[in-house]
Amino acid sequence: MTKPRKTADVMFPLVETYLHGQQTQKEFCREHDLSISVLGYWLAKYRRQHTEKPSHFMDITPVSASEGSALLEIVYPHGVRVRLFAPVGPAYLASLLTLDRGGA
Repeated sequence: MTKPRKTADVMFPLVETYLHGQQTQKEFCREHDLSISVLGYWLAKYRRQHTEKPSHFMDITPVSASEGSALLEIVYPHGVRVRLFAPVGPAYLASLLTLDRGGA
């Protein structure tokens, strides 16, 4: 007879206990009747869901009237600012937003 499948509701608290403890994986698994491969699977799944992923988005903020007549300002991660003073089409705006992904 096979053991019932583990769920995140059951395993994530165990993973957190392991991560905050001082035991080796082998000791922890022995104590909680787990195989090391099962613990490894849930550790990886936990880390994927609880690790902040870097965003490829950047801030786009409207420029106030006191800063000039720009309609929109795009600030790239490395500090370059692009101010748009007239309406632009969506394709052009998209090209500006994807312009410098590799250089940040």
